[in-house]
Parts: sequence; C-alpha cells; structure tokens
Amino acid sequence: MAAFNLSDLTVTSVCSATTLYHDAGAGVMRMNRPRWALAIKYEGETVYNGGGVSVLSNADHLALLPRGSSYTWRCLAAGHCAIVEFDAETPRDVPMMSLPVRNCQKVLRLAETLARKMAFPEPCGQLICKKLLYEMLCEAARGGARAYVSGSSRQRLQPALEYIADHYDRPMSNDALARLTGYSTVHFRKLFTELYGTSPMAYVQEMRIEKAKAALGSDYGTIGAIAQALGYASIYDFSRAFKRRTGLSPSAYARREE
Repeated sequence: MAAFNLSDLTVTSVCSATTLYHDAGAGVMRMNRPRWALAIKYEGETVYNGGGVSVLSNADHLALLPRGSSYTWRCLAAGHCAIVEFDAETPRDVPMMSLPVRNCQKVLRLAETLARKMAFPEPCGQLICKKLLYEMLCEAARGGARAYVSGSSRQRLQPALEYIADHYDRPMSNDALARLTGYSTVHFRKLFTELYGTSPMAYVQEMRIEKAKAALGSDYGTIGAIAQALGYASIYDFSRAFKRRTGLSPSAYARREE
C-alpha cells in the first residue's frame, strides 16, 4: 500500500475548534473516534497509543487522529492543547500520525483564528475555516524540512527560556538573552528561531499574550492593571499587541469569555 500523504486528505467540513488544559497524568480511552482531529499540544506533552502505533504531540509535533481510530491518551507534561475536529475523505485507511512542524506558533495562531470563525459564523464561513485548516496541514507537510538543532544547543538555550518564563513582564533584549547562553546575539537568534519557529522577542510577546488571555478570562482586574502587570508601557501598546495576535481587542476578548 502506498504511503499516506497529507495531500490525499480532502476536508469536507470543519466541525469544531477548542482549547483544553490537562494536568500531567491525565488520560482516557477513546473508542471509534467519530471525526478526524488535529491536536496541537503547544504546552506540555501528550502521547496517544492505539492501532499498534504511538504518537507524540508537543510543541514540535501535531497529532493527526483519524475518524474511527481507537486509542488511549496520556498527558506526560501539563499544558494546553488546541483541537480542531473535522470531516474528511481519503483514498485509503490512515493510522494515527505525528506530524513535525517548524512553526508551532504559526499553527496555533491559525487554530485560534479558526476558533473565532467557528464562534462567530459569517458568510462563506466554512470556506474560510477549510482554508485555515489546510494552511495548518501545509505547515505540517513542510515540517520534515525542519532544521536540525543538536541536543547540546537546546540545553544551552535553556537559561534563556527560563529567564523569559520568570521575567516576561520586564524589558529584555536579544543581547541580554544571548549572554545567558554564551552564544553571540546573531547565533542565538538563529538557533532560537530554528528550534521554536519564531524569534526570541516574538516568543516573549506570545507568552505575554497567553498570560493576558488567562487574566482576561478571570477576575484579575482592569485591562490597565493587566497591561501594567505584563510589562507594557501603556494600555494602548498592550491593546495593539493583543489585537495584532488575536484579532480582538482585550475588552472584546474579555466579553467573549464571560
């Protein structure tokens, strides 16, 4: 039997797009999945086992779960997972697959846009949603060409990642982050972008926006207080950055979460 190619997948309908959070150790058995699904585990790590295959989903790999598949999944490391469910046709049976991606943040942004389109239907909505899903699948199809980054290089980048996680609310620069790794600024930016599919400063902004989403969905406080807590110079700067990445203003996003 010929190997399955993502181009053989014909999407007929996009059904849902949701984001879930799972603690480490969570898991369940799923029997005869009624629809196809694409799982984007952008935080943490989850493994799917079924049909004689084991599929990993994390920031570097998407999980393609075919209709009719039965499996158990287990969350190895806590975090959020975006799941897009859809109907599709293929010329042959397809096993579960792990799809490497070069730019998980781009795939995540596409998934978030798709979720908004599903939540607020508009004329030609299905066509737009199919287009977004095909863009996600195209990113996965290109994933095999991801540049190689050695394990030692990943380890040397770790201090920069830890600093970002602890100080995302403070001003920082590529130069300062590079010094933590021992690399030159140019080499640091190149390795970081190859490994995470986005530049260091874009990574910081993405982290701030994710923190903002969580705060806007809670009773944290005013938008001004959230902007200040995340290190933005003004509400205007925060609102502009938030809308650029989500398509919604902070106030509109907060109303949607109510």
